[in-house]
Amino acid sequence: MKIDRAIIIRRLQVPLSLEYAKMCALSCDEHKLNYEYMSAIEFLECRKAFKTVGAKKQKTYVNRMGNCCAHASHIKCWKRIIEIGKPCIILEHDAVIKGNVKDIDIPDMSVVTFGHRVKEIDDYIPPNEPTELVRIKRSIGCHAYAITPKSAEWLWNDTLRTGIEKGLDQYLMMMVPTALPLYVCEPPQAVCFERISTSKFSNAYDTTADDRLDPIKIFPQSITKGWKKGYKPQKSG
Repeated sequence: MKIDRAIIIRRLQVPLSLEYAKMCALSCDEHKLNYEYMSAIEFLECRKAFKTVGAKKQKTYVNRMGNCCAHASHIKCWKRIIEIGKPCIILEHDAVIKGNVKDIDIPDMSVVTFGHRVKEIDDYIPPNEPTELVRIKRSIGCHAYAITPKSAEWLWNDTLRTGIEKGLDQYLMMMVPTALPLYVCEPPQAVCFERISTSKFSNAYDTTADDRLDPIKIFPQSITKGWKKGYKPQKSG
């Protein structure tokens, strides 16, 4: 089943998030990908954030407010995909579509990630259209991944049945075994454009929370030939 649309998560109370989400939407337009926005859950402590989506925080879950709200926002997206009844790609506001994500089949009971983090927007350009999905054990970041309604329903039910035991990245991408089998689109067709993170913002107009991520640290097994071919870091200055 092919991707029907993108769901872009944006924080309505954080102007910087709205700015990022607009760039994400423009990249969807450029590549003729339909999209809709999802209002993020914001500024709620963990238990309240998860309660808004009907989930319960378990004692094993240790994370700060920003992570909890982001996790809950993705759960909202899973529910929306169940409603839509077609595969969708979930995009965090700092994701940028760089190529064609519409013409590759997304398998049931799996998570398909579409790219990695970059420091500069032109650090990576897909060398060609996607040709396959490559099974990987782990990756970093839930900024751009696709699931089918069946996968979304499984994740939704697992979350409500088990509760929130670990962070979203660990659950979907990083901790082996991941919740569902993990694949990467080859070559990748999206990136996470690292800038100022909004996850530590304490209020809607806090511009001091520069949580810029460390230089790219990706599990080696997640790097495909297509990414290596298209990844050409831009020299600053």
